[in-house]
Amino acid sequence: RPLQCSVSPTYPHKAMWRSVGPLARAVPKARAASRLCYAAVAHTQRAASAVLHHHPHHHLTATTTSTIAARSFHAAVRAQALQPEPDKSYDAVLAITETTLNNMQNERMMYIKALRGIATDMANESLMKRWQQLMEIYFTSLLHAIIPYGYQSNEQGLKVFNEVFEITMRSHPSKARLLDLTKQRWRVMVKAAFNVELREEDYMTLDRARKLSERMAAGLQKEDFLQKVTSAVASLPKNAQEMDKHKAVMDLLLPQQMKAIEEFGFKGDDGYVRMQTAMIDHANDETIMYNVMSSTMAVFRRAGLSMPTA
Repeated sequence: RPLQCSVSPTYPHKAMWRSVGPLARAVPKARAASRLCYAAVAHTQRAASAVLHHHPHHHLTATTTSTIAARSFHAAVRAQALQPEPDKSYDAVLAITETTLNNMQNERMMYIKALRGIATDMANESLMKRWQQLMEIYFTSLLHAIIPYGYQSNEQGLKVFNEVFEITMRSHPSKARLLDLTKQRWRVMVKAAFNVELREEDYMTLDRARKLSERMAAGLQKEDFLQKVTSAVASLPKNAQEMDKHKAVMDLLLPQQMKAIEEFGFKGDDGYVRMQTAMIDHANDETIMYNVMSSTMAVFRRAGLSMPTA
């Protein structure tokens, strides 16, 4: 018989699945298929949240996240059941990037609605909360785009794809097309979520972008800042979870970065968003990547946190 999963008013992330009999027949036992049914949703949501804890720059409500997750159910279950080798070709990376851009622009999908919700429903929230919300929407959309290409629907799947994407961006002769799609997607996102667009003076040469990343990295590695990180983590309760440590670190991180970028003309919340958007042009530059990684490592080590995995 087709498997049926009902909606729980207490746990909205237990999305409503209907008529999944064909998928149940794809696995040995119906009970195993039922567990897989729930895992497809749970993995999608856990992965997006887990990545955010490691990537502050890069939160959907539970109901909105569930709605988005539900749309990828069939693909997620098939990927978990079959576990194919991920497609690491340039064509696959290009297709995934195009898919995320198209989905972000599709007025009938939940991504653009969730992004606009940041501007309308979270206007009084801190920049950090709004930025995290933006990134959770992005990671959720990326998870759904990579599943049909054999990537796992979890944090490990994102990690593998991001590694493939970075390698492709550095070495493939057609990387310019990927960069163009990435810039388009980012601008669609920040326009919808923050109503921010780049000004002519925001565009940066590679040299200026490197100097900005060096200034931010230097600020994050200063002993006085690292001591603040140590104190913030030490002040947490003894039973504090890694999530609590991340929040304490992030509450210090963004103001420190905003201080560093003011001399480059990026002031206030809008300035921070414009800076992140402008830096996309040079995100895969080796020098900038080193500056980001070295400063992140210093902060995470001082806080006793594991390094990002995606």
